[in-house]
Amino acid sequence: MLRALPLASTTVTDPFWAQWQEKMATQGIPHQWRMCEQTGRLENLLRCARGESGGSVGYRFNDSDIYKLLEASSYAVTVGKGAHLKSAIDVAIEATASAQMPDGYVNSHVQLTYPQLRWRSLNAMHEMYCIGHLIEAGVAHHEATRSTALLDVCTKAADHVMATFGPDTRFGYPGHEEIELALVRLSSATRNRKYADYARWLIESRGARPSPYEAELEDAEVVAATPGVRPLFVKDGKYDGAYAQDDLPLREQTRAVGHAVRAMYYYCGALDACGHDQRTTSALEVIWDNLVSKQTYVTGGIGSSGKNEGFTTEYDLPNLDAYAETCAGIGLVFWAWRMFIWSGEFRYVDVLERALYNTVLSGVSLDCTKYFYDNPLESDGQHERKEWFSCACCPPNIARLVMSVGLYAIAEDSGTVSIALPLAGTYQTNVAKLTIESEWPWSGDFSVRVTDLSGLQTLRLRVPDWAGEVTIDGVSATPKDGAVEVTSDWREGEAVRVSLPMRAEWSVANSKVHSCAGRAALSRGPVVYCLEQHDLGALPHRFEADMQGIVGTHTGNDPRNKVALEVEGSLDPEVTKGLYVRNPAAEPGLASARFVPYFSWANRGPNAMQVWVRI
Repeated sequence: MLRALPLASTTVTDPFWAQWQEKMATQGIPHQWRMCEQTGRLENLLRCARGESGGSVGYRFNDSDIYKLLEASSYAVTVGKGAHLKSAIDVAIEATASAQMPDGYVNSHVQLTYPQLRWRSLNAMHEMYCIGHLIEAGVAHHEATRSTALLDVCTKAADHVMATFGPDTRFGYPGHEEIELALVRLSSATRNRKYADYARWLIESRGARPSPYEAELEDAEVVAATPGVRPLFVKDGKYDGAYAQDDLPLREQTRAVGHAVRAMYYYCGALDACGHDQRTTSALEVIWDNLVSKQTYVTGGIGSSGKNEGFTTEYDLPNLDAYAETCAGIGLVFWAWRMFIWSGEFRYVDVLERALYNTVLSGVSLDCTKYFYDNPLESDGQHERKEWFSCACCPPNIARLVMSVGLYAIAEDSGTVSIALPLAGTYQTNVAKLTIESEWPWSGDFSVRVTDLSGLQTLRLRVPDWAGEVTIDGVSATPKDGAVEVTSDWREGEAVRVSLPMRAEWSVANSKVHSCAGRAALSRGPVVYCLEQHDLGALPHRFEADMQGIVGTHTGNDPRNKVALEVEGSLDPEVTKGLYVRNPAAEPGLASARFVPYFSWANRGPNAMQVWVRI
């Protein structure tokens, strides 16, 4: 199995991502810390620390926003962009440590508002979920600083969970998965196998009958404290559980169901904890194949329905009311990377890349201070990013991914180094130091220079599904399973020059995707494009593209928003008088439309937008 590099072994200088990281570290993360203070999230923990009681402010999972922001800030420290965040980090750590109860329990919502419901509502209270994010923050902070201040807190919390639930104590597992993958990270950080073993127990317990949630959903006090939750789990008067992937044991599941973010974290934890079990990995492969072939948007978005924040039926991929939650796209990146590390197959990185450069980055404005929760592929103009949400899981989630993006570039196995995403920067592996020069995602040309040689045998290069062909040092190479291997008697400073064709291309959807009938979507390399009213000067639904009419590109100054595409087509005449007009005299006129990267839409104010345009 491949090994991912530690974040500290990566230095991303990539013009595209360096700008995102700079904006996130200097504007986005400080803005989010202010929001956590202004909305009472930090105060909830401080009140627990002071021994107060009474109603907490906000949702029952608000502690997790603090923890994800701690994780993002720790990554900023690791990559050398977080010195100014030290005070915010220290305050949040002290608040969390002081709020933690003597036995290790910590959850400000329960401690302040529902102390009598502690561990009585696994399906809804998000206690394990929040502790999972606390653990991830603790591990990230320890890796960044070598301090154990937060690691000790999260270890104590993990030990408390393990003392409360287990094969020899009480049977139970989290309603919202997350702690499973976090425990495996903790196991690695502490070199204590018990946490990974416990994560496996949680994974393998899920889907049991009777479910631990069944009794909770009949508890009147619990139901009253969590309104709206019971209908998500109970169908036609019977317990169902699909909403939380609790309908079947994982080994019996064949497709992604329920809440999309929960599902992604579940699959991540399952691969981390049970990747050695063939029945588990076989099930994950089946679920993956169904997801990417029948339930994923062209932008890499998943979870089409806002009703359950998740999956519905195969090919149900509406554009105008697509949910495609930012957190779900982030979760897909996490899962795709794990599938790649486990299998070595670059096809998983193709999906990771599509989600990362489109749905994930759509979730944040170019100045990193405003956010989308959902990411539709069409808008009538009402959709705009907000500076915060009452349920603010997405902003700190995207912050932690942006600051740790270097993790997804390189992996290694013995003498072989695999380049998944050729992000410009330096990467220290066990066998060599790699320096990559590139202008990804705008150019498919990049070079890899190797120094500090210590056993490098092979460079394994991904050939993306959108490229299909590759030239290495001026010679055409034939990829196999999305990869080419370069083997050499490596010399100090030797460079490999790679060229991948990056063409503008149209895609059409499966005929079962009704919302895309008669339409096509434009992409170039990993970037999906869209048509905005700002550029067309008219509502996008009036434009019909000529699929042979891509006439050129426009280069901008922002390295994150560098290439736009000019497309020829026609524009339907505008009808303004009356609701319907019989036998209109006017004919469609020739028009040229400027398409921009989907992730950049709505940065100039609300306006109508389409990814899938008429052809």
